[in-house]
Amino acid sequence: MIYKLLCFLCFCLVFGACTQFKDITYLRNVGTNQNDTLYVQKFNEYKVQIADILYIRVTCLDESINSLFNQTSSTSNSSMSAMGGGSFYLTGYTVDNEGKISLPIIGKVFVLGQTINEIQTTVKKLSEKYITDASIDVKLVSFKISFLGEVKRVGQINIFSDRANIFEALALAGDISYYGNRHNILIMRVGKQGTEMHRVDLSDKSILSSNLFFLQPNDIIYVEPMRSTGFRLSAADYAMLMSTFAATVSTFFLIKNFK
Repeated sequence: MIYKLLCFLCFCLVFGACTQFKDITYLRNVGTNQNDTLYVQKFNEYKVQIADILYIRVTCLDESINSLFNQTSSTSNSSMSAMGGGSFYLTGYTVDNEGKISLPIIGKVFVLGQTINEIQTTVKKLSEKYITDASIDVKLVSFKISFLGEVKRVGQINIFSDRANIFEALALAGDISYYGNRHNILIMRVGKQGTEMHRVDLSDKSILSSNLFFLQPNDIIYVEPMRSTGFRLSAADYAMLMSTFAATVSTFFLIKNFK
């Protein structure tokens, strides 16, 4: 009876610790046939929100005029990534509570709810009051994504690109850990009415054509643990309990036989 009980407990321990292949794979069955190789992607252009930081550069042929329209010296696009988020916080233009930024010479510019291309057009029109050959460069430098839960590098990452999909962001976070649930990823996104909650299944190929495939600035991604994770993390405790139980039973029968 005791032997059968121990075998049953061992079976439960091993079975509970097993993870099925489908639980740790992405995009199952994608590209398995000729009609399953193209997915039309949906991308919604991001509209600037309060507290966003913008990099804006107004340039023309006259270098002396350039210094008047920009609060910092010329910085190449290739060196922007190397500067880091802290430098952008100091040199960029922050959208205030009124939805405006303050540019040298040009003054206050309303940008809330506009896309990067729309802001570029707005700044160019305003700059034409002073210079006719201005070239405008606008970038969103506060594109950050936060990762929580079962990823290998929890924290905040900066995206130095106009867009990034969820797989690219996960790659920067070191991928989902062995214990993470790929079927029920939570994306918290700030919308017009408040914080929106979205659930996505990264094992389902439909994510490729979903409007959640591309992330938005300030998204928070939470990867919850699989249901078996709690049992798996407690496996050592169960193993110690079983060893103690087996040792106790063996000692009992040893004493009984000795008597």
